[in-house]
Amino acid sequence: MRQAILDTPAVETALFAEAERLGDSLDEIMVALRGDPTKEARNVFQPPSIRDRVERIASDQYYVSSAPTTTQRDAYGWAAEAFAVELGRLETLERDLQSLEAKLEAAGGPWTPGRLPEWRGAGGPR
Repeated sequence: MRQAILDTPAVETALFAEAERLGDSLDEIMVALRGDPTKEARNVFQPPSIRDRVERIASDQYYVSSAPTTTQRDAYGWAAEAFAVELGRLETLERDLQSLEAKLEAAGGPWTPGRLPEWRGAGGPR
């Protein structure tokens, strides 16, 4: 999308800043869901991500027939609440991305992966 914005002469420069903001938001969501791989690679402490907590619960319960412990239930509650927050952020991001794609389409921007072009019949795409 960034390259498509740069390749579109009629586009406003604010669209590039909006694309960067959306990219930064997606990065933040992914860190919350999966953790920060750069910190992990450098062995820097980071709090457990949503995935880390759920994987820990699943692995602890894999060979056990007893009910989950209070700690595991608390971890699941935290993960569920955190996931709900990140899902809401992701839904907002999707709406913002669709808006950005519409603005790029209106400016005559080239096709970008995941975006369906608007078609006007024999005249071709808008």
